[in-house]
Amino acid sequence: MKIKCSFNEKNRVKKSIKVEENEGSLPKGIVYKLCLNRVLSSWGDRTWEFATGLLLIKLYPESLLLAAIQGILNSVAVIIFSPVIGRWIEKSPRLREAKVTLFIQNGAVICSSFFASLYFKRNAIENDSLREIITQGAPIAFVLFSVVGQVFSCGYTLVLEKDWLLALVSNNQELTHLNALLRQIDLSCQTVAPFLVGFLTQYSEFATASFLCCWNVISTTAEYLILRNIYYTGPQSVRNTKSVPQEHELKIFDLLAIKEYCSEFLLPGLGFALLYLTVLGFDSVTIGFLVTHAVSDSLVGAVSLCAGLFGIFGTRLFKECVEKCGLKVTGQLGFILNLACVAPCLTM
Repeated sequence: MKIKCSFNEKNRVKKSIKVEENEGSLPKGIVYKLCLNRVLSSWGDRTWEFATGLLLIKLYPESLLLAAIQGILNSVAVIIFSPVIGRWIEKSPRLREAKVTLFIQNGAVICSSFFASLYFKRNAIENDSLREIITQGAPIAFVLFSVVGQVFSCGYTLVLEKDWLLALVSNNQELTHLNALLRQIDLSCQTVAPFLVGFLTQYSEFATASFLCCWNVISTTAEYLILRNIYYTGPQSVRNTKSVPQEHELKIFDLLAIKEYCSEFLLPGLGFALLYLTVLGFDSVTIGFLVTHAVSDSLVGAVSLCAGLFGIFGTRLFKECVEKCGLKVTGQLGFILNLACVAPCLTM
């Protein structure tokens, strides 16, 4: 009898533990909706990110100046306005912040795509003065709206990854797993999207710009409906009012945060920045350089597809290398392999 009682007690304890874990976990329906939202947003971001480099060289084929200006404006705008958007996100209701960042980001991309489409169809306009205005103004409008889209794309990422996920998931292990799953979705979109965009651009620049415009219209509606559904059917924590620390209420640019960053993260951040300077990435300037040297758009997309596959392979290999070799050895090995691959590209 004692043995049976002790056995039954153990079973009860195990069942209670499982019930507590299930109660604290996020429902599968919410997880599926988050994954679907990430597929839509990542596909739009990755197709637009790659298409920007191709369209810029089509809009201004004489040189890479427009692509370089767009890259600089993107970086400067993100550095300046990201803290402002972050402070606003900290104080805003979650559904409002998602709606504002989503609609402004995709609205800016829609406007950029529209001006690109207008540029590629300018020869059909009979009015010479109007055609000249479109020829000169469409590339400028394209760059400006693309910069706005990039800034609010960062804001939308902050909303989902640094606010919504933390409010939805209370279990650190589940949060880590969900972040890894969403990251894999993003890498998969980053791998496949350039190939499709390169093929479309090879066929027709106007078709590419029109496709991006229509996709963002559909994607914006679908993403908002998904987030709205998650907001009203998800855990109560996502609908709770945020508690903002008093020291953050009136601050936009936090000098104390910069001081803390310089004291703890300056050297690692500087090292990462110097490493980034050695990376030959598929940004707008690199894509424009390849296109101006008679490399077809579809081939650029195929090469980017291969690069994305290596990126996915690298994320899986990193964990095993750290476990066997340690973090420092893995970092040094990655740096050496990076230089070994980049150096021949730069010397040729």
